[in-house]
Parts: sequence; structure tokens; C-alpha cells
Amino acid sequence: MVDSLAPYADIVMLLRQWENNLQPQEAPQIKRLREYDETVLAEAMSAILVHAEDDIRLTAIDILPEIFSQDLLIDLLLPCLSDPRSGIRWTICKLFQRYHDLRVIPAVIDVLRNDENPHVRVVAVDVLCELGDASAIPALLEAIKFDTGRNYDGRSVADAAREAVASIEERMKISSSKQVD
Repeated sequence: MVDSLAPYADIVMLLRQWENNLQPQEAPQIKRLREYDETVLAEAMSAILVHAEDDIRLTAIDILPEIFSQDLLIDLLLPCLSDPRSGIRWTICKLFQRYHDLRVIPAVIDVLRNDENPHVRVVAVDVLCELGDASAIPALLEAIKFDTGRNYDGRSVADAAREAVASIEERMKISSSKQVD
């Protein structure tokens, strides 16, 4: 039992070292993390994302793109969109903006419809603005009509949703015109 906890403890220690020293991408801690078997590392990171203290969880989210492929990164982070801490949900949505992976759309739509924090809902709309397709439009239209929330900067969910609908519709027009050509 103690041996099975050794990778977890070592990985947490490496995350703390990386976080404390604000290391660059090729930091020794990242190199050491890459030495782990990917399955062992993914299992440990999954446990960290669920059970560790908030600061380590946020550090893990920050470092995941440096050590995992996009597919595995998305797989690890999607379940965390239901995390009880809004800071975790917000950070994951921000990270999803960097990756054009359509698997995130249904989960982000769920965040838009159900998250209690307007700051998180605005960033969810931003993800949908960049990645969304026709499947996101009904949730965005609901937000335009009914969501009166604003993020910390005063940006309303409804205004962000209007921008997202316009962006998605423009992409759909461009896509359909390319198919006609």
C-alpha cells in the first residue's frame, strides 16, 4: 500500500517545486514527471485533481499541457468541470480555450447552463465562442434571454453569449459557403 502512494507523493513534491520556483517548460521537475510511465502519471494526476489541496490542483492544471498529449489532457480535465471550487472550473475553461477539441463542447454547455458563478459562465461562453458549433446555440440563446450575471470585470453573460452566437453563425456561414464551392 505504501509503495502505491510513492508516485503520488513524489509527483506532488515535484509540482510544489515547480510552482515555488516558477520554472520554465523544460524545468527539471517536468523532465522528472515525463520519466513516469504515462498511465501511472495520469492516474496520479487524476487523483491530485480530485483530492489534493487547491494550490496543488491549480499547479497540476497548469503543468498538464507540458507533460500530456491534448487527448489525455482533455480526458483528465473534463471531469473537473464539476469541481465544487469555481476557481478550478474557471481555470479549466480558460485552458480549454487554447485547445480546439470539440469533445469539450457538451461539458462547457453544461457549465454555461448550470454553474452558479457568473465569472465561470462568462469564460464558458468564451470557450463556446471559439469552439462552439450549432449545438451550443440553444444554450447561448437561453443565456441571452435569462442570464443576468456578470463576471468580476462587469461583463455580462448575456452580452458574451450574443458575441458567441454571432461568432458561431459566422463560422457556420463560412463553412457552408466553402462546401458549396
